[in-house]
Amino acid sequence: MAWAFGALWFDAPVANRILAAVFLIGCAAVLGLVRTLRRKFVALSILFGAVLTWWFSLKPSNEAIWQLDVTQLAWAEIKGDEVTLHNVRNCDYRTETDYTPHWETRTVRLSQITGIDLATGVLDQH
Repeated sequence: MAWAFGALWFDAPVANRILAAVFLIGCAAVLGLVRTLRRKFVALSILFGAVLTWWFSLKPSNEAIWQLDVTQLAWAEIKGDEVTLHNVRNCDYRTETDYTPHWETRTVRLSQITGIDLATGVLDQH
């Protein structure tokens, strides 16, 4: 129930906090008014199932107002051993909020990669 509340609170498209509050009140009503444990479980399962059904109906989208340092979507072209990476972020950060965004295209040969730092995205090559 906590997950369903959080899903509504953060991701409901309209009146998210109101929907989350209604869900919470509904859960409390079920717990307080429904008599048998089995019926409580069934009623809460229906409430949870409704939120889960909505959640799985959501479609991912890149349409949003992004910070300037994450506005470009990276993509790659692979030709044999050669990979060309487009829109590689290489910003000049002065502080967390003060930076100059730069986007680069880089080409690497897979056979020359000796290591990858996933935290920073740095490729080590011969």
